Amino acid sequence: MPLDLETICLKCLRKEPENRYASAAELADELGRYLRREPIQARPVGRVERGWRWCRRNPWVAGALAVAGGALVTATVVSTAFGLDAHEKEIAAVNARNDLANKNTELEKKQAEINKQNAELERGKDKLEGALTLAWLSPLAGSPSRFLSDAEVDAFTALSTPDNQHLAERFVRESLKPQWRRKLGVRGGFALHAVVGLNERKRQDVERLLMGELGRLDPSDESRTDLALAAAALGGLSPSAAKMAASVLLQALARETDPNTLQHLAHGVSALAPRLEPRDGDRVCSEVAATLTKTLEKALAQAALGSTDADAIKFLSEGLSVVAGRLAPDQAGKVADILTQAMTRTNPVAVSDLSRVLVVVAGRLDSKGSVNAAERLAKALTGQGFFPHPATLTHCLSVLAARLEPEEVAKHAAAFMQAIAKTPDAFAQQPAAQGLMAMAPRLEPKQATEIAATLTKAMSNDNTIALQDLSRALSAVTARMEAKDAVTVYKQLFAKTTDAFALNHLAQGMVALAPRLEPKQAAEVATTLTKAMANEALNPFALQELVPSLLAVAARLEATQAAEAIATLMQATSKTRTLAPDDAMRGVPAAVARLEPKDAARLTSDVVAKLTQARTQDRNTFRYLALWVPAVAGQMNPKQANEAATALNEGLGLFADDVTASRSLAVGLVAVAGRLDPKEAARVCREAAATLTKSMAAPRTNHPAFVPSQAVCLAKVASRMEPTEAARVCAEAAAMLTKAIAGTTDLDALQNRVLGLAAVVADAEPKGVSEAAETLIHAMTRDYNLKFASGTPAESDGGSILARGLSLILLRSGHANVVTEPLPEQVLVELLKRPLCVGPARRVVLDQLGDRHERTFSDQWDFVRFAEQKKLGINFVDPIRA
Repeated sequence: MPLDLETICLKCLRKEPENRYASAAELADELGRYLRREPIQARPVGRVERGWRWCRRNPWVAGALAVAGGALVTATVVSTAFGLDAHEKEIAAVNARNDLANKNTELEKKQAEINKQNAELERGKDKLEGALTLAWLSPLAGSPSRFLSDAEVDAFTALSTPDNQHLAERFVRESLKPQWRRKLGVRGGFALHAVVGLNERKRQDVERLLMGELGRLDPSDESRTDLALAAAALGGLSPSAAKMAASVLLQALARETDPNTLQHLAHGVSALAPRLEPRDGDRVCSEVAATLTKTLEKALAQAALGSTDADAIKFLSEGLSVVAGRLAPDQAGKVADILTQAMTRTNPVAVSDLSRVLVVVAGRLDSKGSVNAAERLAKALTGQGFFPHPATLTHCLSVLAARLEPEEVAKHAAAFMQAIAKTPDAFAQQPAAQGLMAMAPRLEPKQATEIAATLTKAMSNDNTIALQDLSRALSAVTARMEAKDAVTVYKQLFAKTTDAFALNHLAQGMVALAPRLEPKQAAEVATTLTKAMANEALNPFALQELVPSLLAVAARLEATQAAEAIATLMQATSKTRTLAPDDAMRGVPAAVARLEPKDAARLTSDVVAKLTQARTQDRNTFRYLALWVPAVAGQMNPKQANEAATALNEGLGLFADDVTASRSLAVGLVAVAGRLDPKEAARVCREAAATLTKSMAAPRTNHPAFVPSQAVCLAKVASRMEPTEAARVCAEAAAMLTKAIAGTTDLDALQNRVLGLAAVVADAEPKGVSEAAETLIHAMTRDYNLKFASGTPAESDGGSILARGLSLILLRSGHANVVTEPLPEQVLVELLKRPLCVGPARRVVLDQLGDRHERTFSDQWDFVRFAEQKKLGINFVDPIRA
């Protein structure tokens, strides 16, 4: 039953009247509503049911409405769904944005923390780099000093390394501060070279910094001098910058009085002079010379009173010498007047210093100036009394003599000759004889003959000192005589002279004269020498001095006479008891070359037999015979070569502590090895190398030249070894010498070790040569102002010795100056890049480069610009190569 009908019936059956229909009409209405499917009054109907009833009553309308409603609902649902989705997405986006914002906030916080940490790190790095820069600046010298301390060397080396190049500009800017300018002025050459190397762009940047600071300072600020010195040390300046720096240095020179500082300033001006216009350069050098000359006059006046330091004259002289080459002739004459006057009245040390300046000034003198200077020196040498340092004056006079007219030379020579003739006093004759030596190269033959006659008479003096100087003068004079006249003189002298030192100097003259002799003239001299050598009263040392003369003459004799002369020499071996030096025996090959083949073979057999016998019986004779081996080695058969090699190898062991003998034996061994088959030669040389290495490994203290001499021998022997083995033994010797050089405190030991190093690297690879060169460059920064062990005055200091050694190494020449394959230019450039390659070391390297291109480079930048202009393909920019 339908629910509405059931409701109507139940309402009719209600007990309570008020709950039933009130009347039949009301019931009829209720039933009518039911039938019409309208909501009945007995049961309230909700909107949904009412709507449903209406739909039943109006199906088409309801259907339409349903469709419309459904569509509307669908649309609503869809739109609601989209809306909800969009809302959800919007919520997700908002959430994402919020998350991103939160993350960004966190990142910003972290970035801020990182930035803060980075800032702290940068501040720490800046402090560390600042401290490092100050650590490089602090040890630099604050006053002019030639030599570097170990701390300075370390600082410059560190500054030049690639890892520290980013600090270069900071170093320069820091050094421009007032408290560091003096150090930059003193050590600018090393410091700025370490900063810029050979990089032109960096050089320009530093020049701008220096010139900018120099122009900013007040003219009264004395620290401008330090900046000007630093600019001069930098080099390569533009003409305007060089002029500004030179002006500052000239002002400093005018007010400075300290000789050491004056020298430093003069060196600065000389470095700037090539960068100036020619007129400005000459003017600047002239002003410097005038200032230094005035100060030198004062120092010399104080020296005469015994109240000045000898170093003052030394420093002033060195400063004057660097600008003297730019003087005008009239000013050069004035400077020469002061120097020559001073040289005749001051102490020997000062004379030596002043003479070096005079030699430079002499090149700028005109005829009048040369005459005046020579006149003063000649008067000093012919004056009364003994002059303490005549050799120095003689050297200067010989330089001036080349600029004198013939009549002036004749006049001075006559004065010296008269001085010798009028006094038998040996001390008076000595300076006059040395003066004659200076004039001798310019004498005419007739004048030389007259002077030789006077000297020959004076040789009757039995004073050894006088005989030495007279014989030296005579040797120089005879070189200007006709050969026949010179032969007459030598025949007289060899017949009567028994003094070993005099014979030594006469032998030098005879060796020089020999190539001009005819066979007949040579025979006359040989006869005289043979008789002299047969004189039983002649002591062994004097007999030894006759050997080079007879050897030189033998090279001009006919074959038969040459054989007789050589026989005389061989017989003399038992009398000399001493070893003739290598240079005295250089005439042996030429003398032997005059022999007939049968005589040469006989001599060879004799030398080998006596050499084999003497090695165990007579050590002196053995050493002497070893000098003949190179000359006769070419005549040896394999058996003789083996015997000689065995004897020489044993001799190396016997004479392990004899530097001269070892060298002679090594030379002979190399010559003999050439007559052996390669395997046998290699074996012999290996044995010799082992002996030499063993002797070097057991250091001797009795002779400072021991190790380097053995190294030279080793180099000679290695030339006959396999390349790899030779390289090994030479590398070991080079390492020993490198270590020895670093610890040398004696000049003659230093000289020998440097020569030894040059010998063992002569055939080395470029890298080995470069390492040896770097050793010497590094050594140049040490204080080598030492003395020779023998006590004789040093003609030059250790720096000069090292510079000569560096030249030999860069030439790749051995002890005998035999040049091998030149070093590649890039190797030389790598040496130029080295932070310590400053001063003399740089000059040596630039001279090597200049020789290759037949020009002179004033400084490293001159070469850099030349190479770039010629497109030589040289790398100047990259850091130093290992």
